[in-house]
Amino acid sequence: MKKLTIFIALVSLGAFPIINCGGGGGGTNTGDQGYQQVTDQNITLKWKVSGANLDLKVSAPTTGWVAVGFPPDHNALMELGTNLIVGYVKNGAVSIEDDYVNIPHFHQSDVALGGVDNVTNKTGTQSGGSTEIGFTIPLNSGDAYDVPLATGVTTTVLLAHALDGTTDFVTHHAVRTSVQITLQ
Repeated sequence: MKKLTIFIALVSLGAFPIINCGGGGGGTNTGDQGYQQVTDQNITLKWKVSGANLDLKVSAPTTGWVAVGFPPDHNALMELGTNLIVGYVKNGAVSIEDDYVNIPHFHQSDVALGGVDNVTNKTGTQSGGSTEIGFTIPLNSGDAYDVPLATGVTTTVLLAHALDGTTDFVTHHAVRTSVQITLQ
């Protein structure tokens, strides 16, 4: 009983990150160079706050694109105003695009809309039928086509991937889910 009381006290003091995974499954840990992570629908999101930036990695069991999105109203859907980062690896080269949902179920690059590509440190690997992209975004870029993020706030994150071999930024997803994370 004493251990349960201590655990409840630690949780109420915020000693553990709050993660709510939609669609079942998931959990967090802090491996991989200080990244926290959650997995849902076989899509893994890793993140860590580095000053005014957010370092992210997203991987899934596909040779097609993988994506992560930040909806403006913390909705579990890709709604108008969602900041969407989509990437794939083809012939060993990574392609990652900073997009904005400007029409229901459609997105365009921030640059095409007059904004700025705020995604830096772009990396990608493909191995054993899985793709992982990594990148850095500012928590608050000031770009009208990005969603401001803040530490200590529970944030909805959209995750998706395409079918094997889908290496474009427009083909509809094969799997999608949403998770809630607290940036710390």
